[in-house]
Amino acid sequence: MSVLSPEYDGVEKEIFYILDIGVGWKMEPLSVLSFSGLHFHGGCRSTYRTDRADRDYIYYRLTLIAYPPELTLSGRASVAFASLPGEPSDKQQRLLPVGFDFRRP
Repeated sequence: MSVLSPEYDGVEKEIFYILDIGVGWKMEPLSVLSFSGLHFHGGCRSTYRTDRADRDYIYYRLTLIAYPPELTLSGRASVAFASLPGEPSDKQQRLLPVGFDFRRP
């Protein structure tokens, strides 16, 4: 989820919640949140502060929700296409995967 709205002082702090584990993140402008949407989650609505300066300004919050392709979620559906540079002693594998949808068009 990418928050694309600019910051506006006349709005209360906006929080995104993952309810199962009781965690909340402040939705800052031009930030990206990555999470699993399989559990209960949601954000608070935009609420104006009573002391805002410009009462004629209408604030819009724009967030972009992106769903990753299956190959990033399932290691069984992808094969390695290339390896990224790194030291041989690195325990983290740095592979560029090719998913099933690219192998069988």
